[in-house]
Parts: sequence; C-alpha cells; structure tokens
Amino acid sequence: MTLTLNERSIDCSINEAAQAEDALLDGCYILETDVPAALMAAKTVDERYCDLQKVERNFRTIKTTFLEIRPIFVRKASRTKAHVFVAMLALKITRHFEACLRAVFATTDDDPHAITPDDALVALGRLTYLYQTHHGKHIVHLPRPDEHQANILRALGITFPTKPKISKRTKINKHAA
Repeated sequence: MTLTLNERSIDCSINEAAQAEDALLDGCYILETDVPAALMAAKTVDERYCDLQKVERNFRTIKTTFLEIRPIFVRKASRTKAHVFVAMLALKITRHFEACLRAVFATTDDDPHAITPDDALVALGRLTYLYQTHHGKHIVHLPRPDEHQANILRALGITFPTKPKISKRTKINKHAA
C-alpha cells in the first residue's frame, strides 16, 4: 500500500501483486530459538511453543477458577518467589488432577460425557460435614459420597475416611441444626 499526499487529499494505492504474495503466508508463523537444530527438531520446537500456550491458559484458569484470586502485584523478591511457588504448585496439582481424571474418564475431546476438573471439583465440593445437636450433644457426621463422587475419588487414588477427623480446636456452632 502506498499513501501519497496531494495538496488537500490523501491517495491510497494498493499493490495487488504484493498483497497476493503476502496472503500466501497468512496463518504461518516463524519460531526462532537459540537451541541448535542437532538438539531439537523443528517439530519439537513447534510442540513446545504450543505447550507454552497451554501453560499460559492453565495459569489463567488456575488463578481464576481453582485458586479464585485476582491479579496481585508484589515488590519484594521473597514474595515474588512465594507467588511463583504457589502458582507452580497449583499448576502441578491441577495437571496431576487432570491426568488422573483423563486416565479413568477419558478426555472431553474423546468423550462428551467425560469429567473435567471443574466438574470433579463441583461434585467433590458437595462433600461436607453435617453438624447436628441431639439432646444437647454435638454430633458430626460425614455422609458417604454418592456413586459419581466415589468414582472421582477412586480415579484420584483417594480413600474416603470412614470417620470424620475433628480437631480439638474446632469449635462447633452451638446453633447448628
């Protein structure tokens, strides 16, 4: 494209041949790396680049969905290291979580009825202690997981406790049902 200024007007002319030549590269991208070709093939470089996009998407998902935190800004080196550590640990746990679910329930690409990590967390989030008072005595009950929850726990290799573990420090609300 060429722009020319003629007194009170701007003229635009488009070089059709150059535009057609540029269109041949639409959708193409170039990756440059300092890793020697002998150490890493071009296909591997491309795969790692695609993995980078997955990592960025995972961090966004982890911070908004799993950790439910807003962006934070830290200034001290120790806090930056701690923030990165927590984010990396969350990523590692999330990926392990996804791998366990994928191994048992398949992936959403393969099976529309597969269980995603979000689905699993919602299902497991329904497992809660029930606090009751009967004749002045406080009773803590942990209901058994339903079949769906039990399958998720099995996929994760988690044994469901038969008795609730209550800390001596745990205060039971005296007004609980």
